[in-house]
Amino acid sequence: KYGECDVQFFKNTKVGNRACTTIQVIHPVKRSHFDFYCARVYFDNELNLPIRYESWSWPHETGGRPVLQEEYTYTDVRVNVGLTYRDFDPDNTEYDYPKSGGRFQSTSRRLVGGESELAGTSWVW
Repeated sequence: KYGECDVQFFKNTKVGNRACTTIQVIHPVKRSHFDFYCARVYFDNELNLPIRYESWSWPHETGGRPVLQEEYTYTDVRVNVGLTYRDFDPDNTEYDYPKSGGRFQSTSRRLVGGESELAGTSWVW
């Protein structure tokens, strides 16, 4: 939408022992509509899922190093493990869900390929 964006793809990268493909996005000019200077997303080649995210803000001074804003790494990712809607039900007595201070909202959607369903529960204050 705004231009000023350099996108690169890197094959054969690694996160731990996982083979990945990495997408890197750089905004070389700081603009108010950009949230980061550089971001990288690592996609696991076997799972076809993102397993790592890194982002940096612009350097504090010209020629300085970018500042790490956030990073997330997901390890031991397993898919289609047989979870059901009941596994995410806040009324499920097998779990010790918090009973005060908020309420639960549940959502669900069918995964690509329709092999299983993913249900999610979030806590709202």
